[in-house]
Amino acid sequence: MKNEEEKMQEFIKDFTNAHDSIRKVKGIDEAAKVIKISLKTAIIIGIIVAIIVSIPIAIMIYDNMSVVFTMDKEDYISKFEKTYRQQIEIVEDDSTNKGNGTIVFKTQKEPMVEFKAVKKIAGGVETYYLEYEGKALNYYIENGPKEIFQGVEVEKTPRKVVLNMFKSAEIFDFKAYLPIESYGKIEEGVHQLLAIKKFMQEKIETFEIPLSLKIGDYTSWYDYNQEKTEEQIINQEKQLYYWYLKNNEADISFIPEEDLLKIDRPQTLDVYVNGEKLVDKRQTEAEKYYAEQDGRDYKTVYIVANYNQDNKCYEVPISSVIVNCDKFQLLKGNINAEFDFSYQNKKYAIHYFDDKVHGRKLPSSGNLEFLEQVLKIKIKYDYQNKKVNLIIE
Repeated sequence: MKNEEEKMQEFIKDFTNAHDSIRKVKGIDEAAKVIKISLKTAIIIGIIVAIIVSIPIAIMIYDNMSVVFTMDKEDYISKFEKTYRQQIEIVEDDSTNKGNGTIVFKTQKEPMVEFKAVKKIAGGVETYYLEYEGKALNYYIENGPKEIFQGVEVEKTPRKVVLNMFKSAEIFDFKAYLPIESYGKIEEGVHQLLAIKKFMQEKIETFEIPLSLKIGDYTSWYDYNQEKTEEQIINQEKQLYYWYLKNNEADISFIPEEDLLKIDRPQTLDVYVNGEKLVDKRQTEAEKYYAEQDGRDYKTVYIVANYNQDNKCYEVPISSVIVNCDKFQLLKGNINAEFDFSYQNKKYAIHYFDDKVHGRKLPSSGNLEFLEQVLKIKIKYDYQNKKVNLIIE
């Protein structure tokens, strides 16, 4: 006895033969296919629309949840007033009830300025971007003692702060420059910048706007936030400018001999081992990889020693010297992220605690002469050719 499916197949066959309309059945199949495709497309579009709609909702939920980790706007303003010993009022407010976002403030006492503040929270951590110190510096340049602020120039650079996927804010970073005429004016320039720093820190204890000397196209990169004597700063500023002149093959004949005795050291020295320039193999491989990605020739990376102005010595990545020189035998590391090596049948180690020597443990980076002190390696400096040779047996 035929089952129902077989009966249906026979009926369809008889019907199509009788009416000679097989194309109609095909048409139905094609329509079914179109319907299926349309249905799938509609589902996909629906999912995409749902995701698009849910993103801002998710961000709103995240913003609302994140405020659990951040202070109230009143506390935020109170913290600012306490830090800067100020009284402020809100001029414009584009922030949440917790102060996340942008607020324009106006101070109620000296320095009388309007400034923008941007607060964001990411991962429960608050970050603040304030224009107050830069605006305060501008105020005192215009209204402060002329003998201190005369000639000072302020540069402001826009910074984009991303608050979330759909919102960002722009705020300015500030730097201050003191143009001077020549090398001979460095001492006067340093004296004036230190006077500015002292004045501003009396007004704003946390004042940290970068201050720099400028001589023509040269801008110093000395950090005046360091605590050093005026004489130390003058010597370091002179040496920085001397390096600039040497690197640009400029005239240095005007520099007094007594100054050259203090500052005439190359900024960097190429490191050689037994007369051969020491290659940083790992960095060279990285350079080669990225060069191949960019379709350019790669450059071999060599190990260099950098002059430390504070300690008046040359420093090297000691760990890189050990790893890249076949005179040393590398041993296994340990749980403190150190690694051991042997030299002339004695065991030593590289540590990462500080930049000091601890017995037979050398810092990962530090004074080049530690190699002589601990490993008894001879060091020969060649300042004229900007190189140092390590005699390693």
